[in-house]
Amino acid sequence: MSTRSAIGILHDDGSVESIYCHHDGYLSGVGATLNKYYSDKESILNLMSHGDVRSLGSTVGETDFFPDCPSITYDSLGWFWEGFSHSDQEYCYLYTKEMGWVYTTVKNPNEIREWKSVSGELALKKANNEIERLKGTIKRLQSAVDLLSGSSETIKDVLISDDGPLMPEDLSK
Repeated sequence: MSTRSAIGILHDDGSVESIYCHHDGYLSGVGATLNKYYSDKESILNLMSHGDVRSLGSTVGETDFFPDCPSITYDSLGWFWEGFSHSDQEYCYLYTKEMGWVYTTVKNPNEIREWKSVSGELALKKANNEIERLKGTIKRLQSAVDLLSGSSETIKDVLISDDGPLMPEDLSK
């Protein structure tokens, strides 16, 4: 099943140009690709000029476009939201010159939308993953301390887990 998304750019006159993207619309898919490879107005307008997307690549040349499906321009952000919120698209990405890429999701077209920074949310997700990795390292170290204090586990059980062996570089990160 596909995770569909809308990709738009807010123009200086208040209009929003938008395309549809069929695959990988979630934050770590389309969101990360937009944030990394389409971070300036010129590259975004180039993407928009090719129309709707099956699968977004890191360049326009690597992107799989639907034939004969041009971008749509809405008169305002309100009309853009209206179109998105009543579609089957799950994520909505919008580029503004003041904030860069922001996104929101919709489950109910009547819900109040909260726009979040794509780069901020990706950084938060990366930090949370690192915290979880460190928690695992701490747990393994605590088990090693317990072992040295007389626990019944063996060193091998403590230092080699499902995450792989505990290495000295794990302690220095």
